[in-house]
Amino acid sequence: MSPAVWITPESDHLETVLGTVAIAQVDLGGVPRGAVLVMSADGDVGYEVAQILNDLAVHGYESIAADLTPMQGTDDALIEVVGELVHHLGKRGWQSDQIGVIGYGRGGRLALLASSQVGLGAAVSISPS
Repeated sequence: MSPAVWITPESDHLETVLGTVAIAQVDLGGVPRGAVLVMSADGDVGYEVAQILNDLAVHGYESIAADLTPMQGTDDALIEVVGELVHHLGKRGWQSDQIGVIGYGRGGRLALLASSQVGLGAAVSISPS
């Protein structure tokens, strides 16, 4: 079944303390319900990123997906990267309590760590194994 509406995510890069992070972003008009940061690494979601962002859009959430594959560092440095991604969402007017994070695989642990330190509205960790 094909979706009634498909939004092609905008590709971009964000400079962080640990280097450049590739992101895909879906911005919505009107009055979205909130924003979601989707984190993956090592091909955890791959081609499904656009589908995940569109599924979130159907439910009224703006979103960005960040590929953390090249990120290597301490937990504190990785949490700082998440903080920079949250700040990027904040440029669209979102406060941290209006932002949720979903982490896949290696990004799942980081999602839980970061949400407790950055003060996000929700956190979900998904491990395919």
